[in-house]
Amino acid sequence: MNFKRIQLIFIVAFFILDLLLLVSYLWGTQFIATGSNQDNQAAVIKEMHGNQISLPPLSDQQQSGYYMQVKVDQNLLTASQNLKGGTVRDTNDLVTMTYDQPVKTTGHHALKPSQIAPYLTRNKLLLYGNQYLYQPELSTKRTIVYTQTIQGRPVLNGAGELRIRLNHSGKVTGYTQGHLVRAKVLRSRQPTFSQEATIIWLYKNNLIPDNTRVKWVKLGYTRFASQGEQDVYVPAWVAELKNENTGTKHLVKVNAFRQAVIKE
Repeated sequence: MNFKRIQLIFIVAFFILDLLLLVSYLWGTQFIATGSNQDNQAAVIKEMHGNQISLPPLSDQQQSGYYMQVKVDQNLLTASQNLKGGTVRDTNDLVTMTYDQPVKTTGHHALKPSQIAPYLTRNKLLLYGNQYLYQPELSTKRTIVYTQTIQGRPVLNGAGELRIRLNHSGKVTGYTQGHLVRAKVLRSRQPTFSQEATIIWLYKNNLIPDNTRVKWVKLGYTRFASQGEQDVYVPAWVAELKNENTGTKHLVKVNAFRQAVIKE
């Protein structure tokens, strides 16, 4: 009886030891694979620098997001026609307002760009201005860009943007506005590719040529597909690329779930 008990103890001990060795092996393999992947990414970044490609600081951390369903606000035009001081028209679900007289936004205290949309809303010159966030990367001297947000991320396409136009004196001459409503989660939260992995993917697929400056890379939501009167939005990495030879700039959007360029 004692011999059988001792035998059983040895069998259990060997089983536990084998299990620990297996876990240790798998953990070590994962560590080696992760380290190898990081080395490969570092080598690609070094190669990009050698090809005169300038990069902003890039994160190698995965983010997360959702497949979202949203609807274009079909009542925006009708509601905007009740605003004072201008003429509105509709173009492809975007409302464009042209003010009868340019609106002054400076006085004793000049308004910051982030304050102009709320100011226009308070003065009944714009609808829903408080629902948009100022986006300095997308703005210029003559156009101030704001976006709605989905799950805390900016909407990076025209359907959820507000573009306020300024004249040479800094007065507001009008705006173009898209407005999304009824955002609904379609699937559970999923991980995205990292900012760094996305830029490396673009480079490997010849979408970042030599002598290019990557000015910024931002994670937001953009339209992926349509379902009748509603659209499906997904997280997307959006990067602004500047050709250092010609000075031309353009945006590129990459599906953050699948690593595929999104064209609109």
